[in-house]
Amino acid sequence: MQDRFRDSTTWPDRWPALVHCPRCAACARVAPVDDARKSVVRLTCSSCALTREGRSGGPSRGEVRLEPVEEGRTWRDPDTRELSTWPDTPDQVHPLWLRASCCGGELLWAANEEHLAYLEDYIGAALRERPEAVISPMGRRWVGKGLSWQLPDWMKSAKHRDEVLAVLADLRATLPGVSG
Repeated sequence: MQDRFRDSTTWPDRWPALVHCPRCAACARVAPVDDARKSVVRLTCSSCALTREGRSGGPSRGEVRLEPVEEGRTWRDPDTRELSTWPDTPDQVHPLWLRASCCGGELLWAANEEHLAYLEDYIGAALRERPEAVISPMGRRWVGKGLSWQLPDWMKSAKHRDEVLAVLADLRATLPGVSG
């Protein structure tokens, strides 16, 4: 356990995200196709050579959602004129590789190795320092705040530190190329 963690205003990069391959269940990567259009991402699996493209807002709640690149996922009910979207299919929702149950059923997840290292450093620190928050002209309260402001309270609690660190160590052991 380290003594001090100084949070910065730069967050760990969420790309590439590591997910379970929908075809072979191996570790696959989801990364932006190009930097200009970060919302268009490609899932690639080196084990079974599966590739898929789609739009994604990024990893959240322990998964990555890939929506079709082409439009047409909405439809209007002819009777009520209400706009509806087609339901998600299992092919669109990809669970993250680095996710596990922790602290009584809470979901602990990391998008990639960089995100995992950030969580290990933050959770393991005895003293956690963070920069002062700045409210932007647009009214966004989290501008200038590090990722630690977004972490749930159960994860930051000292009483859960040992359990969270143990789960993070277990997740690190599952990374591709890490021998146990």
